[in-house]
Amino acid sequence: RDEVAAVNAAAERLLRASVGAEGQAWRTWLVAAVRRLEEGDREQEKLVASRQRELTLEVSLGPRLGGRGGRSGRLVAIRDATAEVQADSRSAEAISTISHELRTPLTSMKNSVGLLLRGEAGTLPEPAQHFLGMTMRNIDRLNRLSSDLLDVSRATAGRLDLHRATVDLVPLLREALELFAVTARQRRLQLQLDCGSESFPAHVDADKVVQMLHNTVGNALKYTPEG
Repeated sequence: RDEVAAVNAAAERLLRASVGAEGQAWRTWLVAAVRRLEEGDREQEKLVASRQRELTLEVSLGPRLGGRGGRSGRLVAIRDATAEVQADSRSAEAISTISHELRTPLTSMKNSVGLLLRGEAGTLPEPAQHFLGMTMRNIDRLNRLSSDLLDVSRATAGRLDLHRATVDLVPLLREALELFAVTARQRRLQLQLDCGSESFPAHVDADKVVQMLHNTVGNALKYTPEG
């Protein structure tokens, strides 16, 4: 049967202080935590130890150990993760607020650009339509990035929400360079694209690729000496 075979003094103090010192409460909690991790095929998780006092312990599973009579055990490590969980919660609230605050100006910008593209302010020359179209696509990207900010748990865990599709990378690169053309001219630098009429299809998240291109080209322009 599942049981706590041995525990060091520091771990027992932490468990008693977090889960409760009454009877076998902390032992029962630890056994249930280990079983939950094993059933979920996870090695580590932050688990609520006391809802009333908002205490959280991080439980980590170590290697399996052989025992007498064919019985096996498992090393388990625990630590107090209350402070970082509370910090994550405050961070999530801040990010949620920022994300919602961004939506209002982005919606206003999208509506204004949409009016221009529909000719509400008069017929626009083709170059103006082209650049406004690029602006509209980047507003849409900002909206999607703003939505991504809301999912703090995935970001904290390092799991990005990817929307993959087969796209041609050449137009993405061409548009990224075009967006930085004015900055390049101001710094007397030259951006050159050598791909002719070739295509480069890839199964990727186009928004994330564009984001990486913008970061790369933007940094290149920022840190390359003028001329």
